[in-house]
Amino acid sequence: MKPMKRIGALGLITGLLLGLVTSVSQAATGTLQQYFPDPALARAVLQKMSLEKVDWKPTAVNLGTVTSQQLASIKGTLDLSGAGITSLAGINALTGLETLDIGDNNISSIAVNTFSGMYGLRNLYFTDSITGKCNPLTTLPIGVFNDLQQLTYLNMRHCSFSSLPSTLLASLTGLQEFHFSNTPLSTLPAGFLDYNTSLRALYLDFVEGWPGSRLTSLPSTLLAKLPQLQILNISHNLIESLPSNFFDGNPLLTEVQVDGQTVFDGLPAAGSKSRELAVQLSYPSANLMQVTGYPKYGAELGITPNAYPLDTRATAEYQWYVSSNATGANATAIVGADTSTYSPTLTDVGNYVFVSLTYRSAWEPAQLGIKLYSTPVKITGLAFAAAPVPAISGSVRVGQTVSVSPGAWDPAPTFSYRWLRNGKAITGATNATYTVKAADLGKKLSVRIAGNYPGYNGATRVSNAKLVAVGKITKGTVKLSGTASPGHTLKLKLSGFTSGVKYTVTWYRGSTKLKGSSLSHKVTTSDRGHSVYAKVTFTKTAYQSLTVKSNSKAIPKPKAVKKTTTTTKKTTTTTKKKSSSTSTSTQKTEPACKEARCS
Repeated sequence: MKPMKRIGALGLITGLLLGLVTSVSQAATGTLQQYFPDPALARAVLQKMSLEKVDWKPTAVNLGTVTSQQLASIKGTLDLSGAGITSLAGINALTGLETLDIGDNNISSIAVNTFSGMYGLRNLYFTDSITGKCNPLTTLPIGVFNDLQQLTYLNMRHCSFSSLPSTLLASLTGLQEFHFSNTPLSTLPAGFLDYNTSLRALYLDFVEGWPGSRLTSLPSTLLAKLPQLQILNISHNLIESLPSNFFDGNPLLTEVQVDGQTVFDGLPAAGSKSRELAVQLSYPSANLMQVTGYPKYGAELGITPNAYPLDTRATAEYQWYVSSNATGANATAIVGADTSTYSPTLTDVGNYVFVSLTYRSAWEPAQLGIKLYSTPVKITGLAFAAAPVPAISGSVRVGQTVSVSPGAWDPAPTFSYRWLRNGKAITGATNATYTVKAADLGKKLSVRIAGNYPGYNGATRVSNAKLVAVGKITKGTVKLSGTASPGHTLKLKLSGFTSGVKYTVTWYRGSTKLKGSSLSHKVTTSDRGHSVYAKVTFTKTAYQSLTVKSNSKAIPKPKAVKKTTTTTKKTTTTTKKKSSSTSTSTQKTEPACKEARCS
């Protein structure tokens, strides 16, 4: 059912909207009065914007100034009934509307482009459902409904049309329910419904107390191209006869309301053509058969009160069904759910529930009865009392492992995780922890968690994104070992560094760089008297480079030999014939030293 709430007066802004009218048909920005020349329409749109909380912040300067995008963002239902509107000019700026009620106004004409671009409109009311009043329209132009292929409901009851084009409804290929009661016409144009092949319910009845005339005849092929038709109401008219093949194109027809007819000899006998045509007094129309209540786990559902028959002697039978399909296909009857109310269970959450209502007439107990089905409604779960935004902890840099803290949810659900790089899912990153990769460098890292708990709607939250910094190579040790003497080899041992690093070795004799970049160095005589060591530079993609110096090995100089002096005392020998003296001296000597043998 559509909302019945009236549009309230907005006296505070009325004067501001009654300014100079300037066309904005091609403008992106303008005042509401420019978009909608009719002040009453402009006021109604402004009120709708306020109720819908459209992203629009008026100031003392631009009060009433809007953009076409803001108008297009207005969604749902706009009830303009009884607002005193005389012109619908500009209404097609509201392209986001799904339901529009223009009943009980002073609109005397409608331009062919009035509804152009309103592709999402599903329900259109020319008649106010409370007062039953239409507008002083006498006709509608061909093509006025050209962009309304998605329209499923059209209410034109009690309107004063004196003539209508036969192809007026040709573009309404999705129309499912059409109300055209109390028309001043005595018959309908030939071919009037030829293109409305989706039509399921047609109301051409006359209601006492409302203006209009009674139909005296119907085109013989009026229903010929309506294979989906299920309900036809032609009550209280003056139709005297219909051809015997009038219903041949309607294999699904199960309800024909003809009460009050003076003569009606066109109905086939009960049970003919493999269908039951239930001629009944005042059973409800299919559009009133709806589930009431909030469709969620544990809530009580019912059906609309006015779906009950006015004939209190009729009996009603109920059955609730559950289906995984929004159309109700392959539904299963819920055991024990055979009353007018039903409370969805845990197994219903995420599925669709609907009810069948079967009437058995007290007047015709032999009839199978009229069985109506409500539209399936999706059963949702409860909402979490608390579902905070998760937080990332740890150093967000390449090579580090970070984790996510979901926070305190109520109730505590089971979680699933998905890490995101610049908002896009990272393949395989579905744990509560994540090791930051080189591909993440310079990107924003965040995590999305999903919480699920039986009977509750699943909820997702995304953490704040953090910029990934360059990695740091873990500093290990560079140890130099080996005999520090010429001819021997010194070797480096690297340990404790980040895995996957590459390294470059530079050897030093004191401050002098040596040739060679391997992990070993053969000591030479040139190294004597110096310290030998190495510097190793480690690198890895997306990491800062790291240089580590090894311990030093001092290469000693060769040992020097001390000077040695030998003196022999002078000896004098005297003989009779001659005397002589001999002096012997040993000179300082240094033993020979070959380089290869010195140490």
